[in-house]
Amino acid sequence: MNFNSFFKVLLLLSLLYTSNAFAVCEQSSRVKNTKEEFFLICNSSLKGINYTLTQYFGTSDFQGVLRFGKGNKGFFCVNSIEDSVCHISLGGAIPKINTKTTKDYKLIINDIRKIKVIKNQSFSYPRSNIIDQGTPCYLGISNLNKEIYLGINEDDLFSLSECIIRLEDYLQ
Repeated sequence: MNFNSFFKVLLLLSLLYTSNAFAVCEQSSRVKNTKEEFFLICNSSLKGINYTLTQYFGTSDFQGVLRFGKGNKGFFCVNSIEDSVCHISLGGAIPKINTKTTKDYKLIINDIRKIKVIKNQSFSYPRSNIIDQGTPCYLGISNLNKEIYLGINEDDLFSLSECIIRLEDYLQ
């Protein structure tokens, strides 16, 4: 990733992070000179946690930025085809949260190895609703119990983007 591209992504992220106008993921795609491009932006629609995700997919390029946290806990990742770099807050990467959030759902966030799998889920990622060594992140939603479980893999923090996209799509 060259400096120009990196700067543009960071600039876009900073603009989005200072605005709470977005409540879901927005997507844009185009074809320019036979090259396909896809852009995704997600901001947290849940109170109790802050995250911003931007991703760019080009014909031969990928760039992503994820900022996730609450208080003094969280992380910031820059990801590309070649490399992934994450910076962890002084309080740690994973904010352990158990709080009421949007629409009176209870939001539970923890390390993926400590999160419980929801029984009778309304939605889960992975769809198998099983957490194993290869699971990048876990999202379980129970409409019956009004609970959202989010498990974060500290060994691959950027993979949380998979669950964030699915969570925001579900909440739409």
